[in-house]
Amino acid sequence: MVADRLSRASVVIASLLASSALWKQVPESLTPLPPAVASGAAPADALAAPPLPPAAASATPPAVDEGAQTPGGAAAELATAFRQAAQRILPSVVTIEGRSDHGESVAGDAARSQKPWGLFPESRDKSTWNNFFPRLPAKPPREKGRPAGTGSGVVIATQGLILTNHHVIQGHTSLTVRLADGREFPVIEAWSDPPTDVAVVRIAGATDLVAAPLGDSDQLGVGDWVLALGQPFGLENTVTAGIVSALRRSPGITARESFIQTDAAMNPGSSGGPLVNLQGQVVGISTAISTRSGGHEGVGFAVPINLARSVAEQLVREGRVPRSSHGLSVPPQDWREPSER
Repeated sequence: MVADRLSRASVVIASLLASSALWKQVPESLTPLPPAVASGAAPADALAAPPLPPAAASATPPAVDEGAQTPGGAAAELATAFRQAAQRILPSVVTIEGRSDHGESVAGDAARSQKPWGLFPESRDKSTWNNFFPRLPAKPPREKGRPAGTGSGVVIATQGLILTNHHVIQGHTSLTVRLADGREFPVIEAWSDPPTDVAVVRIAGATDLVAAPLGDSDQLGVGDWVLALGQPFGLENTVTAGIVSALRRSPGITARESFIQTDAAMNPGSSGGPLVNLQGQVVGISTAISTRSGGHEGVGFAVPINLARSVAEQLVREGRVPRSSHGLSVPPQDWREPSER
């Protein structure tokens, strides 16, 4: 019994000696807390973190993208681009009001089509909506001299030239342009080209006009951000945003077409308004929508500005767009076999 107890005691002593030897071999990088901290009586600087190893202290921190570090950085930049583009163009956007003596605006004529697209019925007056919804009962014609339609336009020259759509001005006996600052001027000259649905009107006596910068619609790509500006439902200076959904669309709206398709919201009254890129340049003229309800459904069409500019220049210079044409006529033929004739 005594021998067993002595043997166990010697094992415990040996273990203690071994632990003491290991403690003496602890590397400096694993230095234990100072005694004052262990005992709870630490000086003011006793809890300071130990210095970093030399290699870590001299290392260059990795580069950080400041935009990604800032909450909402990309969204804020996009919002700023929207704001700047809109502020650049809004002074050039106008309202065009037409009066008709025969009681019905062109909006009604264009909207009778049973196709799933329609030119905008340009009017604040709800009496024109029966023309946009063929299933609704007809209402009495408007009184003579009553405002027949409202559309949009954009100033393209400080001499008083305004670009818009043919269907905005068609059928009206008088037109009035209201500028962004509220001034109103009668239209003294108007030219239009139905095959492209492009028109130009001119006002006189307006000073301090701001001409919108025209971009290059050939540089547009699918997915590019665009803004649509105009007067939908008579709500002046409205701006909506979307992307270019497709290019060179030919839905059968006009005789000559190569439309920009966009999901930027367009509604009645938007016709003739500018479609703008984020550089604040006009890249298209809002023209039509594809709709089953009569309102915006995410499919709008705009005339590319390169086409609209070319047509506008010819209209102002020559009063029309000269086009060559050729045809082929085949006389009636008897295609039966000689034995059957």
